[in-house]
Amino acid sequence: MNLDIKEARLLSKDEVFGSQNIVKQLGTKCAVSDFAILLGAFVSEDIHVADNSSLRGRTSWWYLVSTDYDGNVFGVDKCGDRGALYARHRSGGIRPVLVLPYSNISDIPLNGVKRGKSGFLEVEYGEYPQYVVNPEMNKILESEFSANRLMKTGKTYTTDSRKWYDYSERFSPVEQEEFEYNGKKYVRIKSKCQNEGYNKLSNGVKVMPNDIVWVEVSPIKWYLDENSKMLISKTLLASGIRFCKKGRYRGKFKKTEMYMFLNEYFIKDIIPSQLDKKENKEDNNIDKLFREIYKYLEGNPNKDEIEKTLNKMVEEYNKKLDEIMADKENDVPSFETYETITYDFELKLNMVLMEVKSHNEKYKEYFKMLATLDKYIALVNGNKDKEYNDDLILDLETIMDICLPFLKKEDATKIKHLLIDAFEREKREIRNHIDNNEKPSYKTTDEMRIDIRKKIHPILEGLSVCVNKRDLEVEIVSSISKIIDGIFEKPQNEALSFYLVEINNAFNSIVNLSKELPQEMSIKYKKEMLNIMKDKINPDKDFNSMANDLKGMWLSLNKILY
Repeated sequence: MNLDIKEARLLSKDEVFGSQNIVKQLGTKCAVSDFAILLGAFVSEDIHVADNSSLRGRTSWWYLVSTDYDGNVFGVDKCGDRGALYARHRSGGIRPVLVLPYSNISDIPLNGVKRGKSGFLEVEYGEYPQYVVNPEMNKILESEFSANRLMKTGKTYTTDSRKWYDYSERFSPVEQEEFEYNGKKYVRIKSKCQNEGYNKLSNGVKVMPNDIVWVEVSPIKWYLDENSKMLISKTLLASGIRFCKKGRYRGKFKKTEMYMFLNEYFIKDIIPSQLDKKENKEDNNIDKLFREIYKYLEGNPNKDEIEKTLNKMVEEYNKKLDEIMADKENDVPSFETYETITYDFELKLNMVLMEVKSHNEKYKEYFKMLATLDKYIALVNGNKDKEYNDDLILDLETIMDICLPFLKKEDATKIKHLLIDAFEREKREIRNHIDNNEKPSYKTTDEMRIDIRKKIHPILEGLSVCVNKRDLEVEIVSSISKIIDGIFEKPQNEALSFYLVEINNAFNSIVNLSKELPQEMSIKYKKEMLNIMKDKINPDKDFNSMANDLKGMWLSLNKILY
């Protein structure tokens, strides 16, 4: 994802200490990356940012874009206070700011945006060399590099070849090549760190100038300022760049070497390289094993217990790694190496994989049954999957699309609940077999499907009765309406014919006889007749009484007239 960055710059004095203070909630202290330290940035020994007391949370001086009007660059010191840095120095930390070409936050195409504890939106965008690897990995990478076994990604990161104390020399770019090893990216760098002060890196190892150090390339974390539409780096990412070639800085930032570095090199360098999947190795064995385990672990009744075992294994593995690192630092002989404990860890993971894979294969058909039942339940709830089809699906679609729309709402809801309850019962029985090794009801999904069709047959019969009753009601209402309009058609339901003929005859006889009555009495009889015929029809109770009431009215008229 490329945001087409409008410009890269640094924060100003006003944005850090003045009225436009946009880092007030974050604090003015800023942590420094190992990469910046290796390029010459100062690192404090015991001063940390508020939310990180580890070695990665140590602070450093960093440049601002403003001038102090004495020719120096306004900056922030290790304690987060105002300070000044010489314009021709290369030892200040660089905290890049990316100016985004968007007027609204909602238009910015960023994924994984979240609001951090500081209240700022936080996001990952781009990647850059940041932190050194552990000592054992450093040894492995150097060995692979020496044997010419590391693959180059084709990506490079540009820094200044000058030393941090070379004030008078102009910018001279040098490219740091990116290598891939077991699915991760690294940069090999010769340290240009300060040879005085505290130069311990985040892996706990002290580094001296000209030491060879491997730095992992990782995603850059940014604060997203909602008002200014800028991305502000959470850490000091680089150093070793002279701010400007002249001894005095007059505040014209776009004419400085720092501006040139940020906009000609940095914003291009942070765009991730694309590894060639055909030539590239798969992720390291440990990551691959974990993915395989969790693929087969889903549905395993002992999932929670197995996850606890895995977590304990990881803790023990990391503890052994820490012990090796401590022994190396203190020059204590160790009987184990990174390779031996990693090999042992992989063996244990393989044993777990064999167990969960065996369980998954044993119950594979029953997992398929559960998935099939979920499809049936989803269909009843109104979610269709056109890629999944069988005879029972077709039956259910007929019920849902053709039968239920003709039922009253309460009857349709009742049928849905009956179907879902039937499927849930089947799921419970299958789950009991998986969890408790009970005797299974079915051996195959097709066998289950056939049995379910038999079990829901009573539901279908009840549905047929409901549909027939509904059809009867509709036909009665339609026929009565036509009789009132002077139309008589033979009904489709033969059982209705006798009654409807009687009602039609009685209706026409009453209409004809009422014509001989005085107008007021005629209107009264017609109104009473329509009330009888337009009453809500219940085929079980009122249908016969309608015919009898009309006949009674007809006899009453006959008595009056004759």
